[in-house]
Amino acid sequence: MGWGTTRLRRAAGWSFLPAALFTSLVFGALHWNYGSVFVVLVTAAGGFWYAWLLERWESLVLVMTLHGLMDLAFTAFHGGQNATGDLWLNIGRTGTIALSVVLTVRFRRRHSWSAVAG
Repeated sequence: MGWGTTRLRRAAGWSFLPAALFTSLVFGALHWNYGSVFVVLVTAAGGFWYAWLLERWESLVLVMTLHGLMDLAFTAFHGGQNATGDLWLNIGRTGTIALSVVLTVRFRRRHSWSAVAG
């Protein structure tokens, strides 16, 4: 997903929103094996969050690490029957997303992105 978003932005000249929406929907569709449109939409929303983080931090490693850690938590804590997860896993996901958004916004206020991208 991150590679696709980056390619659409750089090589094809797409702006962030169309590139992120397209790759997020592809990311969600890759989870269709769970057989639920709701699972696809929830996963696509997660994909959009990953795309946003990629856009802000310009770090595919960060996005891949967060995705891996969320999958690890899902597996380790038996998060439910499908990608939507159970209550506690979703509390953890929501907390992770909220924390990452707050930290990203706060960091952006304090630092110039051009200095970060260096």
